[in-house]
Amino acid sequence: MKKTVIATLLLIAVGASWFLGRESGPPAPAESGAMVGVEDSVREAVDRLRAEIAESPGDAGLRLDLGMLYQVNGLTDAVETAYLHGLELAPEDAKCWYMLALHRSEQADLEGALEACRNAIRFDPSYVAARRKLGDLLLDLGRSEEALGAFQQALQDEPDHAANRVGLARAHLRLHEWEKAAKLLEQVIATQNGYGYASMLLGRAYLGLGQKEKARIASSRGTGDVPPLFDPWAQELQTRRIGYAGTMAKATQLFRERNNEGAIRVLSKLREQYPDDELLLNNLASAYSRTDQIDKMLEALQRAAEGHPDSYSTHLNLSYAYSAKADPARALEHARRAVELRPSQGPAHSQLCNIYAEMGDYEMARASIEAAIEIQGDKQALRMRLGKLLHEMEEFEDAVECFKGLTDLYPSSIKGFQWLARSLVAAGRPEEAATALAAAQRINSSHRVNSEIEQLLLEQTERSVGTDSASGAVD
Repeated sequence: MKKTVIATLLLIAVGASWFLGRESGPPAPAESGAMVGVEDSVREAVDRLRAEIAESPGDAGLRLDLGMLYQVNGLTDAVETAYLHGLELAPEDAKCWYMLALHRSEQADLEGALEACRNAIRFDPSYVAARRKLGDLLLDLGRSEEALGAFQQALQDEPDHAANRVGLARAHLRLHEWEKAAKLLEQVIATQNGYGYASMLLGRAYLGLGQKEKARIASSRGTGDVPPLFDPWAQELQTRRIGYAGTMAKATQLFRERNNEGAIRVLSKLREQYPDDELLLNNLASAYSRTDQIDKMLEALQRAAEGHPDSYSTHLNLSYAYSAKADPARALEHARRAVELRPSQGPAHSQLCNIYAEMGDYEMARASIEAAIEIQGDKQALRMRLGKLLHEMEEFEDAVECFKGLTDLYPSSIKGFQWLARSLVAAGRPEEAATALAAAQRINSSHRVNSEIEQLLLEQTERSVGTDSASGAVD
């Protein structure tokens, strides 16, 4: 680690004049024969780039390209040398310094990554993603006060970027500055609906403030998944993936763009090279599912199961496929197998709930969805499923309590209030139902759904009036 830092400092100290005065540049990379186990497409790309470097040894950009190619295609041992050779030729190349910082961070060389990141900022102060990376590294190193300064500068440069506020809040949390962290995170959540990572952090801030109920509600909405950040250089790095990894990355991007047919073409072509690859087959099945090609989805998953009989993901996806084929018995078989393989995974329990409900076994359905909630917490979709199930079972009072809990956790859930109103009507509590319906309408009126509930309320009121009149006649 110390050698890395010293080498980095020397590059800066010597300056550009000596390096640019060299006639040939750094030595050309070694031949590719040592790349054992590397895909042919990756080897060919490396060889092409090495040939270009041999013709233009003084081109720093080619060295950067080579380092990026190595970095995202698994040739880890060669990455550092490629970037350092590029920096010999162009010591002020901020992008190359940043890529070196990313690489060193991946290799757990945090001090080396920190130094490279500082150099990236030094040579391009406008690249705000580097300031966020600097803050992350400082937090990882336990230097929270310095991280605070990095994130404050990032927020000053990009005041509208939610990630800068989240980073600054993380630094405040490390320093036990709960109120400052909470204020920042509340601002993020107010403008970025569904920002689960911020909700998780807000739960920590509330807990630090002693506000346990608010902490519970915020945490239940949160997720540990850090959202992707706006980082064009890091995104460009990912485009250098080739071969299997590159094709899978391309398919993922097509999924994000909702171009499912394009993803099918890409993955089908890759399947010719890797006919039994489990991840590929499951992703291809997902693409078929999104285009309602259920028979092809089933075929891909059956092939995956042949080669990987103990795969949780394959069995769960097979269960989804058989549900789509209206074959609940086989769907149940694969969902049970998925639960056996990974009993602590909530989605398999949720799928069991759906199958049992379809088969009319409501008690098992209820037990399954409650198991999913116990594992995954009070997620909105899970509590909604439980409430609807209880309503179907005509356990209306239990359904009311479930939907009340949902609307407490998610006070902006229109569907939550609408279903609460339905269950209250069914439980014979029309006045409370009207209040719940009014709450839904205050959020955002939905005439089609609300009119249906209003009709139920009217019928309930008429029955109530009729009963009262009959009672009066007897008296």
